Amino acid sequence: MSTNIASKLRHVLFPSADHERDWIVGDSGAGEQIIFWNIALGTQPTEVSLDAITDQQVVNAMALRFAQAAKAAATSSIDIGSAITGDKMERIVRALVLMILDEFNAHAIKTNAILTAIDNASTLAQLKTAVLAIPDYPQRTAAQLVTAIKTQIAATPE
Repeated sequence: MSTNIASKLRHVLFPSADHERDWIVGDSGAGEQIIFWNIALGTQPTEVSLDAITDQQVVNAMALRFAQAAKAAATSSIDIGSAITGDKMERIVRALVLMILDEFNAHAIKTNAILTAIDNASTLAQLKTAVLAIPDYPQRTAAQLVTAIKTQIAATPE
């Protein structure tokens, strides 16, 4: 794996910069290079400094950024103060695990329905008809996630 210049800039060197406005990376046939640089960011990184950034550094920076974003999203929109007494953290973790288990089970039901349709079909037409009859599993919104967690918290005994 060889990480591209844009990923090195975005995730390691300038994570808070606007990656759609502050630089443009292009390939002129001789390899990737920075073709536009916003001087407000400071000195443009050299090819040597970019080459010194390893793939693992990019992966680590991305993982940290995603973890921080997930933590912020999970805690910013849930007011659990009035819903929980006693050991708050244990109840939150338990509710989250139960909510995730419910989601896994819902996906397993759909997967099993598809597998059953495959097992029972003797023609492609029968398979198509059987699979079309299986309801879609909708994507969840952030609001639905918050509601599901609050519901699990409320249902979790103290």
